[in-house]
Amino acid sequence: MNETSDENNLTFQNSALALPESYQRFKNLMDLTSTKMTKKRTPKLNSSFKGFVLRVRHHIHPKMKLGAQTLKELDNFIVHMINLLETEIKRLNELKPQKTLSHEHLETAVKLCLPGNLAQASNEFAKLAVRAYFEKIWK
Repeated sequence: MNETSDENNLTFQNSALALPESYQRFKNLMDLTSTKMTKKRTPKLNSSFKGFVLRVRHHIHPKMKLGAQTLKELDNFIVHMINLLETEIKRLNELKPQKTLSHEHLETAVKLCLPGNLAQASNEFAKLAVRAYFEKIWK
């Protein structure tokens, strides 16, 4: 193909396509159809558990106060524990793939992540919490 090029106009001989003209038409079309107002923004997920920690603290020890650094450390601890449980659940799902997450997967992941009596106590507490939740809904 023979090309002739100027600084502002690039066209191909033997071709009906003129790049600057088609680019300008495309740009005009995009200006007409899309504006900044039509673009929807997805909200960023805030993975902070500080509000939950404060609610539980207020429920258990109403007079106790927590500093900002303590809240930050507790938040980091909760995020770390959730990440540990997530990785264990992924490993268990690779061994026995299922579409839905069962309570056996959760219990096994907790037993693998937490030591001895802490794992047993957390599983029992979780069972009681789920049972109380469903009793509250069904009544």
